[in-house]
Amino acid sequence: MKVTLSEIYRCRVNGEAEVILEVFPRMVEWWIGKAGDLMESWPERPIRYSEFRNMHYYEWRRRFSGWNTHYAQTSSLIAYTEAKLRSIDHISEGLGVKMRYAVIHPNIAWIRDGCLKITTKPRRFVYVRLKPKDRRQRLLLEQAERGEWRIGQILLTGEWTLIPLLRDVELLRSLDPILSEIAQTD
Repeated sequence: MKVTLSEIYRCRVNGEAEVILEVFPRMVEWWIGKAGDLMESWPERPIRYSEFRNMHYYEWRRRFSGWNTHYAQTSSLIAYTEAKLRSIDHISEGLGVKMRYAVIHPNIAWIRDGCLKITTKPRRFVYVRLKPKDRRQRLLLEQAERGEWRIGQILLTGEWTLIPLLRDVELLRSLDPILSEIAQTD
C-alpha cells in the first residue's frame, strides 16, 4: 500500500529559482495557445494528451531552449487539462495567470541539506531553502533526504511549496518504523 503525506513548507526562493516562477506560467500559456488551435476538432475527434504534447514538443524545445524537458511535461499537462475543462471562448482568452508558480516533476527535484534542489537546465540547479514549521516537518525532510520517502510532483510559489511525500508500506506487518517515528512527533 502507498502512503502519501502532502506537506506545505514555507520557503525562501533565491534569484535563480525566481526565473522558474516567471517562465513556467509563460510555458503554460504557450501550451494553452496550442490547445486553443485544436479545440474546434476535439468534439468530433478527441485528442489524447500524449498526442497533444507530441504535436508541439519540438516547437516547445525551440521556444524554451535549454530548459529541462520535464517542464514541457508538466506545463503541457496543465494546459491540456484546462483546455478539456473550459469552453473554446475561455481558452482563446488564455488563462491570464497572475500567480508566479511552477509545477516541478519529481524526477528533477531532491531534498538536500534542508533545501529543495531543482534541475532547471542540463547540469544546472537551483536551491530553495525550506522552512519547516515544526519537528515533524524537519523529520520528514530528513527522512526524504535519506531516501525513506519519494518526492511527488511539487507545487512551488515564491512563499511556499507543497511537497507530496510517498512511501510504500506493509500494513500486515507491525507498524512501519518510519511512520511510527512521525506519529511520535505529534
